[in-house]
Parts: sequence; C-alpha cells; structure tokens
Amino acid sequence: MTIDINNLIKLAQTALISNQTQPFSIYSCKQKQSLRHVPIFNPLIVFVLSGKKVLGGEMQSSCNEGQFLFLSENPEVTFSNIPGKHGYLALFIEFQYEDFEGIQLTSKNAQRFLIGDMNAALVQSISQLIELSDTSPEVIWNIRRKELIHLLCFYGYHDIISMISKPRINHQLIDVFKKDPSTRWDIKRMSKKLAMSESTLRRKLKLEGTGFRDLNTQVRLAHGMHLIQTTDDSISVISEKCGYQSQSRFTEGFKNRFGTTPGKLRKTLQDTDE
Repeated sequence: MTIDINNLIKLAQTALISNQTQPFSIYSCKQKQSLRHVPIFNPLIVFVLSGKKVLGGEMQSSCNEGQFLFLSENPEVTFSNIPGKHGYLALFIEFQYEDFEGIQLTSKNAQRFLIGDMNAALVQSISQLIELSDTSPEVIWNIRRKELIHLLCFYGYHDIISMISKPRINHQLIDVFKKDPSTRWDIKRMSKKLAMSESTLRRKLKLEGTGFRDLNTQVRLAHGMHLIQTTDDSISVISEKCGYQSQSRFTEGFKNRFGTTPGKLRKTLQDTDE
C-alpha cells in the first residue's frame, strides 16, 4: 500500500531551516553524495523522503523513497545519497542506549542494518515528533523515541533489538567528545574524568578494537560533516568548532576519512547550475 508522505516532507523541509535544537537531523542534497567510512556511534533510523540512499561496501543495498533504514553501531559505513526528481531528503533519528531500557535485549547478531517500508503509523509518529519538538521538553523526545522502537517491533521489525549492543567504555568517551567537539581532550584528563587509570582505559579501548585518539578524531570529523550539511558556517569556522587549529588540517583529515573535501560536499547541496 502506498503511503502519502507529502505532509511529512513539508514538515521536514520546514524543520530544515529551523535554528532550534531538535531530536532529529534533516539532510538534503541536490547532487549525488558519496561518502566512505562514516562512523555510526549510536543506533539510528533514516527515513528517506525523497531520492534514495545506497549502501556500499559489504552492505550493498538500497533504501528508496518511502522506506526506512535502521543502522546499528558501526565504525565505518560507506554510502551514496542519490537525489530523485525533487532532490534527496532524509530524516535521521539517533537513539540513545537508555531508549532501550525496559526492553529485553536479545543476543546480538551480525546484522548491521535493516530496511523496511514506512506505514501510516510510523509516518504519524515521526510527524508528531517534528511538530512537537519546538515546544516539548527533552524528556518527551525520549518518550517519542521509545514509542518509535515499540512501533517498529509491533510491525514485525524485531530484529532491531538483536542489533543493539550493550553500552561499552567507548560510548562513554563518545558522549563526552560529542558534548563539545572543539575541546582537545587527552587520555590523562579523560581517565581522570572516568575515575580510572590511563592504562586501564587504554586496555579497555583496545579490547573494544579502538583507540583514544582515533575515537576522538571520528567524533570531530563526523561533527564537521554534520555542520557542513546543516549550517551556513564557513569551512574555517566549522574546522574551529571541531577542534582543528587550521582549516587545511581539517580538510586533509576530512578527505582522508570520507573520500571528499568539505568544499565538495557542500557543493552537493546546490543545484548544478549554481
């Protein structure tokens, strides 16, 4: 059954120009975007409202207009955003691990993503989240995210629960880094904040297959990618907000990580004749 998402698209387009903090992110582009090694720090769901998102690498799948993509935590996701007749438009909702409290987590499987079709109940839930985000307190955002999880399970997408990993030490670091990506953390200061020795922190991160500096860099660059697509800030200002002392260092790190430069990514937000 075809679902009418025109009203949801209008809500998303309005939210796209809002300057207020929101419990979701809206991404759009007029030209094809291709990005590699994009880190997914928390489970998230992507609702494709126009165009399509094509997963690359080992995933090799396509999420089309009117579908959703649920992604589990993943340090490296490669994908392309391909505009349709009216461009590419997608709504992202990042879940917090506390959103899954009270839901029995099953044994984690190797599945990294799930694609499904949007239905009327999901569209209504997302629409309400957008409409109420400007006036409702953040505690309501948490309730809405929980509601979305229960709706997905109700409609048969139980596999998302087995895709959730239990919080680990790297999640604590990510939460700290994300609160202020411009802050230059060192492991001594972080270990003190987490009330553990430097050697213990390094050992735990190694067991989780990551390192302090790499994790910090991932968060800073991912934040930069978000700002490039959702603000009018100059690349220079964005590099400062991500803790880089020079724009050239930011651009170099960005290209090495994502396979494109900040300037080229921003150009995809414009029509080809602009």
